[in-house]
Amino acid sequence: MTDAEPGVGGHAVRNVALRVLARVENGRRSDRSLDQVMARHRLDARDRALCTEIVYGTLRRQRTLDRTLTPYCKRRLATLDVPVRVALRMAAYQSAYLGSVPAHAAVHRSVEALKRMMPRAAGLANAVLRAWLRDGGAPDPGDGSLGQRFDLPDWLAERWSARLRAGGEEWLAATLRPPHTYLWVSPDKATPAEVVTRLEAAGGSARVGERAPGSVQVLDGEREQVTTLIEEGIALPRSEAAQLTTSLLDNEVAPILDACSGRGGKARQMAQRGGLVVAIDNHAGRLRASRALTERTAAGRIAWVQADLAAAAPLRGPFPRILVDVPCSGLGTIRRHPEIKWHARPADLQRHAATQSAILSTCLRQLAPAGQLLYVTCSTEAEENEQVVEAALAADGGVVRSPISAAPSGCVVDDVGDVRTYPEDPDLDGFYAARMTRSAD
Repeated sequence: MTDAEPGVGGHAVRNVALRVLARVENGRRSDRSLDQVMARHRLDARDRALCTEIVYGTLRRQRTLDRTLTPYCKRRLATLDVPVRVALRMAAYQSAYLGSVPAHAAVHRSVEALKRMMPRAAGLANAVLRAWLRDGGAPDPGDGSLGQRFDLPDWLAERWSARLRAGGEEWLAATLRPPHTYLWVSPDKATPAEVVTRLEAAGGSARVGERAPGSVQVLDGEREQVTTLIEEGIALPRSEAAQLTTSLLDNEVAPILDACSGRGGKARQMAQRGGLVVAIDNHAGRLRASRALTERTAAGRIAWVQADLAAAAPLRGPFPRILVDVPCSGLGTIRRHPEIKWHARPADLQRHAATQSAILSTCLRQLAPAGQLLYVTCSTEAEENEQVVEAALAADGGVVRSPISAAPSGCVVDDVGDVRTYPEDPDLDGFYAARMTRSAD
């Protein structure tokens, strides 16, 4: 016997969503938290989809939800225990934004989930939510400011609105839309068309990507289907913008230094050329996970090295090709990681820029004569992008900008030859890339 109802989902959905949202509120990443918590619970395809919608929708609309709930709380939301705060938000999100979920069911199941985590707080949450429902249960529209209209912090809405592109407010509106899911297909394992066929045979819907070679867009399908492809080494989850920016580095020459390898997607993509890729990260856990996945995915050679390039760790260079995809604010990816907009602060940009400059300086010292370096961020902010590049060029007279004259569809090339992607495009995150070359002398 199941406790699920059509269009509602069972208690397990809210139990998982509450635990994920509590993790994110405490500083964890939404995507990894969702994967980790759902892996421990047996949810069917419909419930996994509903759980994902609750988690990401609640995060996207957090400012509106907090404003809506505040009049019904005797204490400030920020002073409530984390499970209580996120339970209130996720119940209000379902009631206000998900037409398939009856308001009474959203409240009841969310309170029950909270009761499992914090029994003593369930009565408080239930009283707040019932009072809100008695008043109509509608989201507070706010004062019409950009930050309130588009669920952004005021500082970020004002910063972005000052440089809105031709699409007007489309950039801001795009941050509230779910991102498309893209895979990069390992060419020695399958073709994109074969992956599409496999997903469709399992009841999903997909298409071959039009811009990045080897990409597949998952239009509709169970998360489990995608996970299976990843576990079998056939595909990797990589946004289309990430795939496109990696392709801007001429990686026909080896060895290639992947200076900030992260989860290893860039290294695996470049290793398919057959040459050696030296992948560096400062986190031992990420390197172990990347190495394990690479054994199933990459046909080329990858050497994994733990080092902190911000601390000028010594390397065995020089390298004719270097990819520097630096750690950054991630503000270009808030459609995919909506928690970023609530955690980010203006001062973070300068802090990231200092680290980025240190990493770039270390890597430029390892760039061989006539070598090429590609600097990449998933940020839309000048402090992390062109300002870091300009400072590096000014500090090293032997390196010049190497303008990118032709970029894939969807990329914008600016006046100096740097490349950007913007989140108005439904398939892309906000990325930046600049190419530099060391003189041959």
